[in-house]
Amino acid sequence: MDTSVLSPAAALLAAYLREEAGPVDAGSFGRAGARPPGPEALTPELVVLARAHGVAPLLHRSIARSCGLAVLSPRARASLTHAAHDAALMDFVQRDDLAEVLAAFEGAGLRPLVFKGAALAESDYEEPWLRPRGDTDLLVAPEAARDARRLLERLDCRRAPRPEGSLMTYQASYVRWSAAIPVTYDLHWRVADPEAFRSVLTYDELIAEAIPGPQAGHRWPSAVHALLVACVHRVAHHHDCDRLLFLCDIDRLARRLDADEWSRFVGLAGARGVRRVCQRGLHLAAAQLGTSVPAFVREALRGPGTREATALFTHPRLRRVDILRSDLRQLPSWRARVALLKEHLFPPRDYVLAKYSCRRPAMLPLLYADRLLRGTWRWFRPLAG
Repeated sequence: MDTSVLSPAAALLAAYLREEAGPVDAGSFGRAGARPPGPEALTPELVVLARAHGVAPLLHRSIARSCGLAVLSPRARASLTHAAHDAALMDFVQRDDLAEVLAAFEGAGLRPLVFKGAALAESDYEEPWLRPRGDTDLLVAPEAARDARRLLERLDCRRAPRPEGSLMTYQASYVRWSAAIPVTYDLHWRVADPEAFRSVLTYDELIAEAIPGPQAGHRWPSAVHALLVACVHRVAHHHDCDRLLFLCDIDRLARRLDADEWSRFVGLAGARGVRRVCQRGLHLAAAQLGTSVPAFVREALRGPGTREATALFTHPRLRRVDILRSDLRQLPSWRARVALLKEHLFPPRDYVLAKYSCRRPAMLPLLYADRLLRGTWRWFRPLAG
């Protein structure tokens, strides 16, 4: 995705969000962009788009601060207000439930790290509900993954059906009900699934510099680590998508780094082979939100990043087959490569039965065959667009 690929409507939303982001340092990489039109231009369709981009709560606050809610059309005002109320309610339920889960983890001697959206909501947004998230991401040490999964199951969390394997994924999703609302936890034992990112940051590195959160057992990454994770996350798991919420995360993290932290960030990006990935995220945040990035950072990230294995994930025509090829190249042996192919071709039977809503195990051979025949074309289709 390039900045020019953003639809005019999404670019307009970004213009509204620039009002929220804050001033731009004229001496750094970033631009203020055109000022948005008045709130009367905010149509119901734009509010729907804001929901899809995850920025409806931020948009609501921006319009409310300018006393513009009164001039919106009734439909747009109602839709935007409902989005803000929904986000506030969901945030309350998620944080209340998380306190219980973290207490259980601490009691079991596990030390999870809360990262990505759930951490950023607390650390980088004025109110946590301004940063919606569909799940709460927890990172544990690889050797603690089995115990963490068992603990979640004891807490009445139901494992969500998804393809699993020892090589194809390093996370599992769990859902439990809180106040009649489903709350999802994504348990990770590696920061990102693709093999190209396997060494970007380890649990031990992240937990060593973790910042204590507002609740017992609540820890989140340092600002430098969080920015690196934010840049990696939007390409490793979301394939360079144009979702404005991810750019807001990068913008807010970047704005609070000092010169020493920027130097450390650049050093980490180079050492972990993610210069191009970080350059991409910062460039888009600067272009759309006016993010301030010092000139020396931009120059340093222009290093030989195009030769990095992770640079593949910024390609605009990235396909699943490209990711698979990358994973196979990164694995150390043919045995591991064959095992990974097997995991992709024949995921666990419980997942296949759930995917087809089938309760007859005898149908599995046909279901696997149907999955192969119908799913092959998806591997060769660009993920973006």
